[in-house]
Amino acid sequence: MDRSTWWQGVKSMVPLAVSIAGCGVAWGTLARQGGMTLPEIFLMSSVVFAGASQFVAVGMLGAGAGMGEIILTTLILNLRHLLMGAALAPYFRRLAPWRTALLAHGLVDETFALAAERFRTTGGDAAFFLGTGTLAFVSWNAATLLGAFVGSGTLNPRDYALDFAFLGAFTGLLVPQIRSRSTLLAFLAAAATALGGRFVASERTVVLLSAVAAAVAGVWGERHAN
Repeated sequence: MDRSTWWQGVKSMVPLAVSIAGCGVAWGTLARQGGMTLPEIFLMSSVVFAGASQFVAVGMLGAGAGMGEIILTTLILNLRHLLMGAALAPYFRRLAPWRTALLAHGLVDETFALAAERFRTTGGDAAFFLGTGTLAFVSWNAATLLGAFVGSGTLNPRDYALDFAFLGAFTGLLVPQIRSRSTLLAFLAAAATALGGRFVASERTVVLLSAVAAAVAGVWGERHAN
């Protein structure tokens, strides 16, 4: 592994790691207040490592949902990772399966956005992706534990605008990607589907429908670019 390239990945993740940490503190706080123990919080953050689905899972646990329902819901919510993985797969096809599995564990929205942008211009590089995933993983897990320690009392994440961290992070990821008509169409299609769908479907269904709408609009825009 090229250590200099790995370090480039780490450095590129630093701005997003701040936002990830904010989300992590918020989740750790909510999980602790929801009755989860410190070992449970650590294991969920390190093994699942998917912020959005962890927030959903904590909420469902608090509402008394069963394990089967929680697993199904979070699985559906995370199906977007199949699309992200498929987009990056061509760059890692020569890696050994265990190396690919290691990289896959670090595949989250933030690492995907950074990798997709870099790989389009300089080609795929496993060391760079591993660097982004390393810092994302460390910052998320450290922050969730911090949130668990400080959130055992009456701390409300909204009082410190920690609930805004997700929105800030994804806005920062999205805006630099809108560089063509097809990308803009994909964004508008996803936004329209998300805004309209929330009135007629569940949140997990809206996530999938928005992803499909964005893909269809993006492909259409690419085909009619000329």
